[in-house]
Amino acid sequence: MRVQPPGPVVVGVDGSAGSMSALDLAAEEAASRVTPLVVVHVREPRATGRVDHPAAAARLLAAAVSRVAAEHPALSVTAELLSGAVSDTLVDRSRDASLLVIAHRPHCGVQVPRGRSVAHEVVCGSAVPVIVHRPLCPSAAVRQPRPVLVGVACAPGDDPVVEFAFAEASRRGAPLQAMHIWPSSVYAETQEAGQDFASARDEADRMLVDALRAWSEKYPDVAVHRVVRHGLDVPVSLAATSRSAQLVVVGARRPAEPVRQLLSVSQSLAHRAGCSVAVVPVS
Repeated sequence: MRVQPPGPVVVGVDGSAGSMSALDLAAEEAASRVTPLVVVHVREPRATGRVDHPAAAARLLAAAVSRVAAEHPALSVTAELLSGAVSDTLVDRSRDASLLVIAHRPHCGVQVPRGRSVAHEVVCGSAVPVIVHRPLCPSAAVRQPRPVLVGVACAPGDDPVVEFAFAEASRRGAPLQAMHIWPSSVYAETQEAGQDFASARDEADRMLVDALRAWSEKYPDVAVHRVVRHGLDVPVSLAATSRSAQLVVVGARRPAEPVRQLLSVSQSLAHRAGCSVAVVPVS
């Protein structure tokens, strides 16, 4: 049986310092996955920025390719200059990709609906995992290597999120910190069933163990640390813990939920997290 090779890693660049850092991250991801890297710059039809002239955009892409080649000479890198709405174009280009990488910028110089961002729009539309690059939160007390942090909902459909997190931890040679935020509504249900707090917390931990078991067996090289917390605000808890992580992984369910509600956790983390945020689509 012929195995289909993985799609490329696609990264969007616009000449900003943030997008160059996203480029570096995308190159590392492509090299670790042994898959090509596609560097994309999107020109908005009515944009007037400093890299929106075709010649300037071509120079930007050439510089980006040279930057990657200097660090990863064996990596296959191609550049594409595309035109259209930034978020829609990136989503379309990622359809045959394995991963899309973008920088966190509030609007990337592009007007989008109030309260949204290009990152938000891309994550909403992408059918593949998206990594939104954010700088690491500096801290002298962080243990090295920083872990990969994954938020586990302990709900149907968690497997793609957990698998992505394990694979990232394995590729990075990092431990995995698996966190389940135990909401008050669940505790209320356990009280009605006659359980005390400690018993309910043990049940939440058992659910987390079950969610991790298959992937722990598949990735025996990944050391796992489980964290179960009782809390009301999932994004706040994950954002606080992410300050000592190198990547936080969360899921986003689609398409039944309204777009304005779809990414409450991942959108919040894209603005608050102390490291890059990987958003994995969950059906």
